[in-house]
Amino acid sequence: MGIFDYILIGIGLAMDAFVVSMAKGITVGCSGRCFSFKRTLTLGLSFGFFQFIMPLFGYYLGNSFFSRFNFGSSVFSFIILCVVGIKMILESFKKEDKEKVEPTLPVKEILLLSLATSIDAFAIGVSFSMMAINIILSSIIIGVVTLILSILGSFVGFKFGTIFENRITILGGLLLIFIGFKILLF
Repeated sequence: MGIFDYILIGIGLAMDAFVVSMAKGITVGCSGRCFSFKRTLTLGLSFGFFQFIMPLFGYYLGNSFFSRFNFGSSVFSFIILCVVGIKMILESFKKEDKEKVEPTLPVKEILLLSLATSIDAFAIGVSFSMMAINIILSSIIIGVVTLILSILGSFVGFKFGTIFENRITILGGLLLIFIGFKILLF
């Protein structure tokens, strides 16, 4: 595999993080808060780091753990994404004073979302363990691609959020639930 292949794999793996970042950007835009590059960078770095580290874990654990973890990871990701998605939908119906909205994303939520969106990267790492792969280079590329797409997703989501307000937060929540079902069923 070449660098171009690693980039394509990175783009595929980053799609969930892109959509989640977009959903979080939508939430920020809907709440009337200003776009914060620091908040966006934090989210992107977290997603990128988890997408970088999970293929390494998968690679080093190899096939012996794959079948057991693959089923559990799908259920785990499904539950996390559905809970966060339902929470977003419910929050979209709350009337909030825009001045009292918390300006940061909770660390716990960022870490859970990062873990949930990087489970596929673990499985890719396991499959890489059966090939002649430069795991460090591929993991770095996957992490950087995820970082870039997460920042882009957050920005795009923010722009849509400021235009469509709370209605788009419902869409963001539904997207998370859809991703959860996609992970569970495929």
